[in-house]
Amino acid sequence: MENLSDFDRQRKALSDAANIFLRQNFSPSPKSITVLMDDDLVVIRVDDFLCRAEIEMGKKKRDTNLIHEMYSKLFDSLKSSLVDQVETITRKKVKSSQMNINLESVLCVMAFFLSSKTNGE
Repeated sequence: MENLSDFDRQRKALSDAANIFLRQNFSPSPKSITVLMDDDLVVIRVDDFLCRAEIEMGKKKRDTNLIHEMYSKLFDSLKSSLVDQVETITRKKVKSSQMNINLESVLCVMAFFLSSKTNGE
């Protein structure tokens, strides 16, 4: 694993990149962004992601599925800029990524699965 200061620098840069991505595409002011990472995975957690209307809508199972589907499709269509940032910051290729919404906790989790080889290898 890389030295701690480089790891912390990467986490800060990923948090900043996620903040910009979210502001441009989803929310004018993400409340709290936490980045967890290891050598093969980056997880970005966004607290208080949903608005009140989405929370109310999500109380019905049918509507919960609609919210998940909507955000999943939206993320898939917009994620390329954030994937590029993750690859640049971690110096690793993103193999796959996904976004999940937790309506009970009102949070969003974006996961980026990384290749074990660095970019350019």
